[in-house]
Parts: sequence; structure tokens; C-alpha cells
Amino acid sequence: MSIGILGGTFDPPHKAHVEISNRAIEQYDLNQIYFVPSKNPWQKDVSTTYIDRFNMTSLLVQDFNNIEVSNIEQLNENKTYTVDTLKKLSIPKNELYFILGADVAVDIKTWSRYEELEKLTNFLIAPRNHIDEKLLYDLFPFEYNLIEGEELDISSSNIRKSYEDGVNLNSIIPEEVLNYISKLRPAALVVALSANVPSTKIATYRIKNVCTDSIIFSGSADLDIRILNIALG
Repeated sequence: MSIGILGGTFDPPHKAHVEISNRAIEQYDLNQIYFVPSKNPWQKDVSTTYIDRFNMTSLLVQDFNNIEVSNIEQLNENKTYTVDTLKKLSIPKNELYFILGADVAVDIKTWSRYEELEKLTNFLIAPRNHIDEKLLYDLFPFEYNLIEGEELDISSSNIRKSYEDGVNLNSIIPEEVLNYISKLRPAALVVALSANVPSTKIATYRIKNVCTDSIIFSGSADLDIRILNIALG
């Protein structure tokens, strides 16, 4: 049995995670892939809770029989290190394939006890636009195989920014996940009602990451400013 592991923060999870996994299944005859959300990633600051990231990832893969979400990190109160996660999984190396993007792979020497990884797993690397194969070959210290296919340069950090900017993300995040996110990220709708502005031309503004029933504004006295709590999306 061949098993793939895709780790990460999944903040948020997106369709590229599934696409890369399906390619790995098809190209390397994997039986199953487990997404492993990290609880306390040591190289990233994550504001979304583990349970919410786990739930969103479960929604992402709910229609794919060969992809599941592992909760192996749920009880981990320490920093999450890949080498420790793979040891806890206890899957023989000849059955295990660790999946990662080329942008992450070129920095693998910064990982805690990265030298031990070679004894634990095989590596499947998905290409990224800004990482050429020579650079990958020079910087990645272990043998690896490439996951072939169109390069998917989709990052969770860029998705978060696009979401906050109101960009439509239906093409890269399933509706169920977007609905979940909308409940997590409250915002405020600021409605400015001025004596000089007709009611048909009320100005509305979105304020990011604000959840409050009242805010005191200093400035023009002729504005009646009301704060309405809403959810983004």
C-alpha cells in the first residue's frame, strides 16, 4: 500500500491541494493521501484555530474517496515538526510519500532535524513557477520525483489577502469552505449618513477584522456613523 502525506497549515485549504494530490495518486499509484494540518507550526504564525483549519480541510476533501484528513496533531501541545509527525504515523518508508511544493522543498534544510527525513519517507515535489528544476536539484538534499502537470501557484497567504479584499474565490475554494470562512471572519459595515447626502446615496465601507457594537470616531460632526456587524463574503 502506498500512502501520500500532505502537511501544512491549510489556512485556508484550497483546490490546488486536491489537484496536486490527485496528480500524485494517478502518477505514482498511491492508494491514499492524508492531509495533516499542523497544530503549532514552528515557522508560521497562524491565527485560525487548529479545529477550524481541520474542519475546513475536511470540507475540502469530503467528496474524494482517496483523500482524508488526519487528526494526528490534535493533541500536540508542542511545536509541530515534520520529522516528529512522520515518526508518529509509523508508516514504513517504502510505503510513504511526502508531498511538498518546490518553493517549500528548496528550504528544507531549515527544517528541524531534516537529515532524519530521508530515513522516513520518499519525496514527491510539485513544481512552482518561480522555482526552476536546476535550483530545486541544487538545494534539495534527497532523491525525489516530480509531480507532473500545470504549475499551480496558489498560496494560502495570497488567498487570505484576496478574501479580505473581496475578490471572488469560487474558482479556487469550494463553496462549503467559503461559507465556513465567512462565519470565522467577521467584519464591520460602516454606514455614513450625512445630512448633506441623500438617503439614496448612502456610502458604505468595509472595515476588516472588526467586530464591535460601537466605535467612537473623531472628526466631522455632521456624520451619523453606525456600525453594523456582518460576516465577510
